[in-house]
Amino acid sequence: MNPSVSFSFSPLLLILLLLFLSSFFPIRAVDDDQDNPFPDCKLYCGEIKRISYPFRERKQPDYCSVPQGFVLDCESNTDRLLWNITSQSFLVLEINQSARILKIARVDIWDSICPETHSNTTLNSTLFNYTQKDINTTLLYNCHNSPESLTDLVKTFHCSANNVSLDGFFVRGTDLGSHKLSSSICAVIIVVPVLEDALKGLTISESSIGKVSRDAFEVEWNTMGEEECGDCINSDGRCGYNSSTDQDKFMCLLCPDDREAYGLSCVAPASVVYPAQMPDAHKNSSENENFSACTQPYECGDIKNLYFPFWGDGRPEICGHPGFNLSCMNNEYPVIHIQRLDYRLLNVSREINTMTLARLDLWDNPCSPDTSKNTTLDDIVAVNYPPTVVNLTLIYNCTKPEESLGQYFPNNFSCPKDDDRISYYVRNESQLQDLETEGLIRDRRGGVIQVPVFRIALDEIERSAADGVHSVLIKGFDVNYMEFPLCRECEWSSGRCGSNNSNGMVTCYCSGGREYLYVCPHSSGIGGGFVGILLMSIIFYIYQRRKRKQSAPRSLLSRDISSDISSVKDVEKGSSYHGVHLFTYEELVEATSCFDSTKELGDGGFGTVYYGKLRDGRVVAVKRLYENNFRRVEQFMNEVEILAHLRHKNLVSLYGCTSRHSHELLLVYEYIPNGTVADHLHGERAKPGALPWAIRLNIAVETASALKYLHASDVIHRDVKSTNILLDNNFSVKVADFGLSRLFPTHVTHVSTAPQGTPGYVDPEYHQCYQLTSKSDVFSFGVVLMELVSSLPAVDITRHRHDINLSTMAMNRILNHALHELVDPSLGFDTDPRVRKMITAVAELAFQCLQQDKDLRPCMVAVLDGLMAIQSGDYSTDNTERIDSAADETVLLKKGPLSPDSVAINWDSRITTPNASG
Repeated sequence: MNPSVSFSFSPLLLILLLLFLSSFFPIRAVDDDQDNPFPDCKLYCGEIKRISYPFRERKQPDYCSVPQGFVLDCESNTDRLLWNITSQSFLVLEINQSARILKIARVDIWDSICPETHSNTTLNSTLFNYTQKDINTTLLYNCHNSPESLTDLVKTFHCSANNVSLDGFFVRGTDLGSHKLSSSICAVIIVVPVLEDALKGLTISESSIGKVSRDAFEVEWNTMGEEECGDCINSDGRCGYNSSTDQDKFMCLLCPDDREAYGLSCVAPASVVYPAQMPDAHKNSSENENFSACTQPYECGDIKNLYFPFWGDGRPEICGHPGFNLSCMNNEYPVIHIQRLDYRLLNVSREINTMTLARLDLWDNPCSPDTSKNTTLDDIVAVNYPPTVVNLTLIYNCTKPEESLGQYFPNNFSCPKDDDRISYYVRNESQLQDLETEGLIRDRRGGVIQVPVFRIALDEIERSAADGVHSVLIKGFDVNYMEFPLCRECEWSSGRCGSNNSNGMVTCYCSGGREYLYVCPHSSGIGGGFVGILLMSIIFYIYQRRKRKQSAPRSLLSRDISSDISSVKDVEKGSSYHGVHLFTYEELVEATSCFDSTKELGDGGFGTVYYGKLRDGRVVAVKRLYENNFRRVEQFMNEVEILAHLRHKNLVSLYGCTSRHSHELLLVYEYIPNGTVADHLHGERAKPGALPWAIRLNIAVETASALKYLHASDVIHRDVKSTNILLDNNFSVKVADFGLSRLFPTHVTHVSTAPQGTPGYVDPEYHQCYQLTSKSDVFSFGVVLMELVSSLPAVDITRHRHDINLSTMAMNRILNHALHELVDPSLGFDTDPRVRKMITAVAELAFQCLQQDKDLRPCMVAVLDGLMAIQSGDYSTDNTERIDSAADETVLLKKGPLSPDSVAINWDSRITTPNASG
């Protein structure tokens, strides 16, 4: 018997052997997330697969479909695909991409032939048409005195309302007269299309009538881009839509693994000659310079680090977009030209696509404008104004009023050449008409212009005109400019965004002189030898790790973090996570001067925040989580994942983070310089009268706007409080700290979770029942509203034991007609009737938010509508009593405790409607 022979390979010999073998087998390495710059456009829902252009799911990026009419919703609990259009909801049963036909059914009638509400079926006729297979049917409800005899085309069914059974009729067609049916017999008549084939075999039974309705009907869609997208779709690609340019709007986003996007089709890689693969003799030398040129930001005076779409001076036009040309005046400030006027650029927030501008002709003084030109918008550079901006009308060359009338027209200013004349500023048309009625305006045609200004600045000047109208004008105004979503994709792929000079189309410049339409592609194939090296290195690493494991035990905590967090997502796959830039630990140590204690901005329950400055000059806030254990890692990943997908002007922007494998867990945010709302109300920045009511009300409006956006994005903040509401130098809001936030499933009314948050702000129902809903944020926001009214902290153990919690204190004061005891005296509650009415209205809204029963609280949409109505003065009281006297300091609770059904202020009706889901 031959002795057995065993071979023992050393790790190094094994690596060399496998490396030698791998050289004979070229390996194509494909990473879907890296090769696909647009992975978010893949869509399937339940049994409906491969949903393609022109449709997208609501949470997918805009570029996955055409701008409107083709957005779908996939219910995660039922896998039903829903389509909401013209205020109706349809169930999508089939999508025939080649024939461009949808088979759909009305959701309300699909669920029951007796829906709660009744309406005709309506479609957008410019986008959708019925097919020849469809036929209209008529449903009649709540019928009395039925005809003695019915034709075969009429079927009867029954619906119950208030325990009373009422007849209903199902009629083929819409000709009711021939069937002796009319609105005098039936209270409700609606028209519903169905498939004509479904009517065959219809019997008298109600179940068969319901089956006809559930067999649905078909519509054909008509949309732009079908011809342009044909090659892409026929080559198994995913077509998309580029809204950032008027030309070449359609693009081929996704291609199979063995093909690449080139123009508007998917082709084999060998047939694509990228610029980087061209012979040097055919390369455009200027393209080699584009990447480097566009890497340099635009800078002028205090304005730093501006990239696409801005260009001008030393930054070439190919690095920006037409219309965003900047000129640096005297090396002090940039100027931009929009619609025949020059504006001074004061600030840019690229994260929310907002510029702060001031009219250059009104900068030195308000008396020398080009009076023939109003401030106007366009479709790209200045798209719209945010709600913080209002129009101010300036009227020049007016007649001075008689002395007796002067007190009625205080909003005036004088110009050097006015002599016996005067100028006015007004904020609405009614004030302008008052001036005309008194004959004070000589001529509208040459002396009236409109200028946008910040609402807060205008409110301040109306309270005290000492600074004059000029102080309002030089603070400027915000304007939103067009978003270029493809540029974000380009920058995430390490490219530099620019545009084609000939047509303005967005272009991505990549290192090495390459130029692509959308992103800088990752390599789709890697040589077998290199992959072999990588593979063998991994084997060697595993070998060494096992060896160390035998000699040194690992902690339980490390194992937990490795297994549990790795199952979430491996951040190390690239230089970004969820599209968020990954910083090295060393970069942030340098930015914060080794976490210098003198640079601490704040200290919270989960970490310390430091002031920092990055190498590119950006000023940031660096959040350093305390200990790197499993709970903190989970917190870290949660905050990154949520913030990476949120874009709102009143939410703090996340610039990046470190890897979860870093020495420490660090989050990098935009720096907000003016502290928190808590600082200004009852903290180190608090001064009597320093935060007037107009600013406080605007803080409430902007915070509510941010929370409304979060809830619409299925996110519950869970830690709404005044210390998490940051303020910039214009007192604009940035809501921060999403560590406790939760993504909220759209198909449930609540989620069960252990209560977390800050004492004084936590929803009592959440605390007792562990049931988290969006109404939990509403309660916390109600506490913030009362902080804004009172300038008192949410919890103060030095107060009377019944008043330790501000929420309880506020409810008691309001119920006992003692709101005046709670209001900050510096707000003018006792001296200004207008302010008193507004504070009373806000307190009532807070009262509704602080209800113990969550179903009695309004949703954030209604809260925001109510606050905006208060801010605009568009509200009235239920009684006609004035509230000028101390005895009638509030119209609250004139007839007993308030509820959402007995309000003194006439809000939008949605405020008073209980909504369990928020």
